[in-house]
Amino acid sequence: MIMPNWKPVAEAILLSLLVAYFIWRGLVPSWNHVHHDFPNYLVSAQMVVQGEDLTLLYDDAWFNQRIKEAGIEEEGKFTPFPPITSFLMTPLAMLNPIHAKRIWVAVNLGLLILHLVLIRKLANTTWIRSAVIIFLLGAGMANNFLNGQVYLLISTLVFLAYWHYQRKSFGWAGILLAFAAIIKYLPIIFLAVLLIARNWRLVTAATLTLVALALLQLFYFGIDLNLQYLGILQAHLGGEISGQHGFLYQFQSWNSLFSRLFVFDESLNPQPLLNAPWLKSVLLAVIYSCMLWTFYKLWRLFGKENIEVILALVGIGVITLLPASATYHCILLLFPITLLIGHGKALEGKLGLFWLTSYGAMGFIPYGLFWNEAFPTVFLYPRLWLLILFFVLSLVIVSSNTGQKPKTAKV
Repeated sequence: MIMPNWKPVAEAILLSLLVAYFIWRGLVPSWNHVHHDFPNYLVSAQMVVQGEDLTLLYDDAWFNQRIKEAGIEEEGKFTPFPPITSFLMTPLAMLNPIHAKRIWVAVNLGLLILHLVLIRKLANTTWIRSAVIIFLLGAGMANNFLNGQVYLLISTLVFLAYWHYQRKSFGWAGILLAFAAIIKYLPIIFLAVLLIARNWRLVTAATLTLVALALLQLFYFGIDLNLQYLGILQAHLGGEISGQHGFLYQFQSWNSLFSRLFVFDESLNPQPLLNAPWLKSVLLAVIYSCMLWTFYKLWRLFGKENIEVILALVGIGVITLLPASATYHCILLLFPITLLIGHGKALEGKLGLFWLTSYGAMGFIPYGLFWNEAFPTVFLYPRLWLLILFFVLSLVIVSSNTGQKPKTAKV
């Protein structure tokens, strides 16, 4: 008796369930409602198109009032976006908000399909597995659509940059990475890796593009607003988010965790584990140092001959260090995952299944069960722990594919 191959059937059933969840929690509500953060992009674009004074762009109360005047009943703020982000939605600026949102949803569906094509090609896997990888993001992908976010666009730019990199079209690769980095700073880490790899053509193209975009931002918005943004960015990288306090466990970050454990605040954090703010700084320094040491050892082990492994592991590692994270930030894991699958046998065996499960858990874990302040603080950070687990498993998978185990710093 010939036993049926159950894997394709199981994958098809899983994909059906994942797509149903995405339609239910992401596509349908995003089509019918204008949720934050879309008003932040749209209203700022309206102000650009109408030639308004943007001096108060980072005044949260003033900007929130402008959202209300635009007929959108959602809270919002432009902080901490770079000023040039206000150009993103200019083609949609004069449309009714719900019509603009629906066009952006349609654009994102196109980007999602493009991801499907690129993941299948770069990971050398099947259509169904490529789709499963995308929709395992769960709440991450759904919230990107629901909130009108731009992370699928950022991910697309990174994917296309790598696609050009593979074809030795380094100029276009650098330009695309620069556009991604000017909108959201995280892709700058890939430029750092390629700088170490001495890909001068790509780095030069990226640098010139970033300088051109920075000059455009400077001349259009003025030096005062740009200096204001730099101050906001510095505070953001330190875990201080405008209009929100740094003790919020919803940020799922080391900054937030150590603030709750070691920083006393009479109203916001009256019972830390230990009132020792200096310990927060020391532990953050240790975490960052351990990650840098891990990256150094990875470079020594793989070098630029296996640049895709370095890009993937650095991409995942840096996401674990974000000063504040949301589910839709996990979209930026699609690129590293694709590279790791394309590099070896990441999806094979029990280890591969555990690896993929830890990734999917970030999008489907019921956070409400954990977010109870009666629990010990460490229980409030499930996504942070899942991210770290996913990073460690990625290291193990790469090690098993090379027959060597990289010496990673313990975090």
